[in-house]
Amino acid sequence: MNAQSLTHWIPAFSWLRAYNRRWLRNDVFAGITLAAYLLPAGLGDASLANLPPEAGLYGSFVVRGTRSSPLHRQSRCSLELR
Repeated sequence: MNAQSLTHWIPAFSWLRAYNRRWLRNDVFAGITLAAYLLPAGLGDASLANLPPEAGLYGSFVVRGTRSSPLHRQSRCSLELR
């Protein structure tokens, strides 16, 4: 598997080399802020659905976390904004 096909399957490789390390602090802070929001939101969603709190936490972090992962392809919306 060459680098071109790897970039096709994991788009983050195309921009990771050009990532500015000065952004890392702000990106980590944004991740912590998002996690602080998702924790009570997941618990609330599970409570409204009469599910155990674990289901809400799983839904918040795993599903939302993987859907917004930079390893996934870019959405059509973000491509149209360019």
